[in-house]
Amino acid sequence: MYETTTPTMLYWHAIYTQPRREVLVNRQLENRDLEVYFPVLQFDRGHGRGIRLEPFFPHYLFVKADLMAASAYGLRWLPGVRTIVETDNQPVIIPDSVIATLQQRLESATKRVMRKHEWLFQPGQKVLITNGPFKGFEAVFQSGLNGDQRVQILLNCLSSALRLQVDAQHLMLPPSKAS
Repeated sequence: MYETTTPTMLYWHAIYTQPRREVLVNRQLENRDLEVYFPVLQFDRGHGRGIRLEPFFPHYLFVKADLMAASAYGLRWLPGVRTIVETDNQPVIIPDSVIATLQQRLESATKRVMRKHEWLFQPGQKVLITNGPFKGFEAVFQSGLNGDQRVQILLNCLSSALRLQVDAQHLMLPPSKAS
């Protein structure tokens, strides 16, 4: 009698986690000897408070697994997991090339410690002020400053450009306008 073995079907899948549970889920997947891709960014918290790690994709991480294998059994019921991302009740398969491209493009960003504004805004980019006396005004991001999260922006007001220093947390990208 011949033994039949089914080939291992390892595919990348996205796992959607509960808020701030990505690290817990990552650890559990690694404990099962599964390949995981969980890119994190390192931010200087300032004032000697150390470095804060933040997921590049909040609530998501990627696992390469055969969902029919014993090592992957019950992934969707692990503590911290909301679900495996699906379409038409089938787990979405993410091509190896997509994960490889993400790994390549994010490698330099994930290896260095940044200030928050370095990741969020680029010089010359339009930003929206979300707090303070200029709330609701659009400005142009100029640069980060030596202070913890302080940035410099240009605000066009009364036919002249005002150079302002604001907290980076009080800026956001303006909503895209439909053409």
